[in-house]
Amino acid sequence: MLKKFGPTETRAGQIFNLQPGGVSAFWAETENVTPNTVMVLNGVSLASAPSPDGKGITAAVPKNLYETPGEYPLLLLDTKTNQKSNELKFTVKP
Repeated sequence: MLKKFGPTETRAGQIFNLQPGGVSAFWAETENVTPNTVMVLNGVSLASAPSPDGKGITAAVPKNLYETPGEYPLLLLDTKTNQKSNELKFTVKP
């Protein structure tokens, strides 16, 4: 289950939650993530790092996924079982 995540919005093309190497990243509070869980933004699986306790996950977000304004679905996917979580929306403002 995807409880909450952040940042929940950005401006088109603007890096958010800057990480080493200049990439943007999401963090999320979750329930029951497994080592096989990834974050999926608008149908694209992100390079993800689930926490060992199953209560969180982080993911790098490629710039091409937030260059165009809109609302995009974010969910969790267990790549072993194909089980999907609920969806939350990530907003890219103009």
